[in-house]
Amino acid sequence: MLMDAILIVVGILLLYFGGEKLIDYSCELGRALKISPMVVGLTIVAFGTSAPEMATTLMAAERGATAMAFGNVVGSNITNLSLVLGLTAMVAPIRTHARFLRREMPIVILVGVMLLPILHLGVVERNVGGLFLLLLIPYLWLLLRDERESPRVEAEFAEEFGGEAVLRPKCLVGVVVSAVMLVGGAHTLIDGAVSVAQAYHVSERVIGLTLLALGTSLPELASCLAAARKGEGDIVLGNLVGSNIFNILAVLGAAALINPVHIPTHTGVAVDLAVMIGTSVVLLGLIIRDFYLSRLEGGCLVAGYLYYFGYLFAS
Repeated sequence: MLMDAILIVVGILLLYFGGEKLIDYSCELGRALKISPMVVGLTIVAFGTSAPEMATTLMAAERGATAMAFGNVVGSNITNLSLVLGLTAMVAPIRTHARFLRREMPIVILVGVMLLPILHLGVVERNVGGLFLLLLIPYLWLLLRDERESPRVEAEFAEEFGGEAVLRPKCLVGVVVSAVMLVGGAHTLIDGAVSVAQAYHVSERVIGLTLLALGTSLPELASCLAAARKGEGDIVLGNLVGSNIFNILAVLGAAALINPVHIPTHTGVAVDLAVMIGTSVVLLGLIIRDFYLSRLEGGCLVAGYLYYFGYLFAS
């Protein structure tokens, strides 16, 4: 059992540092290619923080642990918009001015609702996974089209992701090394998680919703805390919202292409999806109301996550 714990810790560390370095080098690559700071922040960073989820979910799907793969996607989305966002708001209240969030929050809810037929079908087939990946195209088009934001929002992204950069071999090597760290981290984490699930008779669903989701959400937490301390609320929400959309369309879509994702629907998946969609709806309500997330509201999000966490093990 000690070896399983070591594998889990090593896997999480590799995923964290691999994800962080991948974001750093990918941002440098984006600047070298003259991509605007806004696009870098909303695509490269948001998707880069989902790289650990991608690596871990694909590894689980490849090994046939599809309930764990599905749990990781849903659990990561719940963790992002409750625990990560809540802790970030408790550190520094979040105020947003970005118009793109009014567009993307409904998309988060919509892609979550797209998973509800799984409650009847019990599986995400390969053709559905392919459809999810295809839906990334119009979403990316929405992000990349020339839509001006307020000067304040553009200044936030320019300060964080702007600046000159040249395309260096070190940058390309860094991207490759980071990807290797992610694969290695996913491999060791899945090994340890599967062993723990078997030893303690914990379901793959619960392991994916808790252990994997927490471990793979660390890059989101680190980047959001750093942005919140600088008062960059638009970057915080853009990161988390983009990451959640990417988790479903790209991560779950790619996993289903590798291996159809079978879900034991009698084990509480309906509750998991309800919590994921409900958290998105609550956040949309908070944003539309006054475009501000206070420390108290952040604490409520964290408390809600802890209640759900306790429910998973109690049930």
